[in-house]
Amino acid sequence: MIASVKAETESAVASIELIVPKVESGSRLSQQAAEALREIRAGAGDMLERLGDVVSAMKELSTASNSVANNMQEVAEMAERSSAQSRGSAESSEQLKTNAEALEALTAGFRVNDA
Repeated sequence: MIASVKAETESAVASIELIVPKVESGSRLSQQAAEALREIRAGAGDMLERLGDVVSAMKELSTASNSVANNMQEVAEMAERSSAQSRGSAESSEQLKTNAEALEALTAGFRVNDA
């Protein structure tokens, strides 16, 4: 019986000795996987931060674009008002010219004596 227990013990020890390198290898692989996951997580965090920066920049760009568009609209409206005022001035000038010609025609028949 002792020989049988001894044989089983030796067999168990031999099996354990065969398994230990595999366990150690598995442990190293688990540590490497954990480190790789930490690196992936850090990279994902960096990527999220950069995406946040891009989103912020896009919001700023959108705000600036809207401001430029509003300013362009104001300039266009001012140009339209200026154009309308110029047309009004031209019409007034033309009317003034017509009135001056009419007045000249009316006064052409009168003579002033230098006495």
